[in-house]
Amino acid sequence: MIRHSRRRISCRHRGRTLNGLLALIACSFSTAAHSAGPENGFVPLTGEDGKAHWIGYGHDAVENRWPESWELRDGVLHATGGGVDLKTSEQFGDFDLRFQWKIPPGGNSGVMYRVSQESEPAYYTGPEYQLFDAEGFADPITPDMESAAVFGLYAPGVQAARPPGQWNEGRIVIRNNRVEHFLNGQKVVQYALGSDDWKARVAASKFAAWEKFGKNPRGHIVLQDHGTEVWFRDVRIKRLSDGSDEKQTPLRAQGSRVRKHGFRFLDRKCR
Repeated sequence: MIRHSRRRISCRHRGRTLNGLLALIACSFSTAAHSAGPENGFVPLTGEDGKAHWIGYGHDAVENRWPESWELRDGVLHATGGGVDLKTSEQFGDFDLRFQWKIPPGGNSGVMYRVSQESEPAYYTGPEYQLFDAEGFADPITPDMESAAVFGLYAPGVQAARPPGQWNEGRIVIRNNRVEHFLNGQKVVQYALGSDDWKARVAASKFAAWEKFGKNPRGHIVLQDHGTEVWFRDVRIKRLSDGSDEKQTPLRAQGSRVRKHGFRFLDRKCR
């Protein structure tokens, strides 16, 4: 007769098993909260219908409103360089804009906001979230030219940009004329449009000659083609509670169903 021995699970082993299970549950809740909570109400601008959200700057009256220098493939916007800027087909006042971006060595681009369509370039009216490879630039630069700066006006408090060729996470939040720039999870700039400090900085800059610069209560988001390649993905936006946007709400929010490309959106402890 063969006797089957029973393995006795020690209290220590049971403790490890229980601790592991609790850690897994906690990790799952952390992941769910991180991926779903912060993304509620956002509208993807680079999804399957991405081209419906963008047109070339100055192309409103052109038959083919999509510029040849930009391509949208598999959720990634790519400027080949040497063409026109790309603007949202809709305008935004207060918003939370989140996006991923990368540039090559020597790359130079930007994200402008509250831009109005004029005969002049987009930067005549819209402040710019700078995207720039400072180390790849031959001439000396000032801190307000670094990535995530308000170009020419406010330098980032932290240099948080990743090396050229790597994806970065950008974010711009505007509420009641208070503006915040984030880069790779860190808030690097904050300022108030129309404040005394803002007016003084503009008056001392080249922007002083541009009458409408930074004065629009709402406008387009513009991705700059500065002559070098630039890539954007996971671009999504959420309208915030400013009354000026109430009449323009055709965008359909998709909650947390925004494509994440599978990196940096999960708590590292869950890997």
